[in-house]
Amino acid sequence: MVTVAVARTSLGVEESRLATRARFVDELPVLYPRLLRICLRQLHHNEADAEDVLQTALLKAWVALDSFRGEASLTTWLVRIVFNQVNLFYRDRWHQIIDADIVLDEDMLCWPAGDLDDELSRAELRTISERSWKTLPEMYQTVFRLLYVEELSGSEVANLLHISIPCLKSRALRSRSMWSRRCFFYRSELRASLKG
Repeated sequence: MVTVAVARTSLGVEESRLATRARFVDELPVLYPRLLRICLRQLHHNEADAEDVLQTALLKAWVALDSFRGEASLTTWLVRIVFNQVNLFYRDRWHQIIDADIVLDEDMLCWPAGDLDDELSRAELRTISERSWKTLPEMYQTVFRLLYVEELSGSEVANLLHISIPCLKSRALRSRSMWSRRCFFYRSELRASLKG
């Protein structure tokens, strides 16, 4: 009698899993545009990153579908997984900025207005970049130089400057932002002098 009850219980659990998987497959075409819009908003309308994050989130959801308890709707559960994946994306991207060995190279320049200009030579671009980081306020110039020019790791820079990793991350973000704006300004100035 007990084995029959256990068999019915395990059969009911298996039917529930199959029903959840079927519901996931049925609802996905309807939910996909909504989930993609969420990713696009969270990732500042970067379509490639949004699609990558959403695909990773959906894959994780599919793998973890057996752990779905049904306490919330499937839509709510998927939206939460998407938000978590966006957070992981930003965290991973941030660690790449801080911990990776980043060389300040003319091929890596993050020009705010798009691609490298054809009319400016590599040497001119290198000069603009160097001038831009050397005019940063001292606190940010030091962080920029140690991370991106001298290629020290984030933990090495934090130890050298006697600051915490979160403080270093904040300064690194600000220094790159200021550097980017200065590059744009100096590039515009150089282009105007070339035309004039």
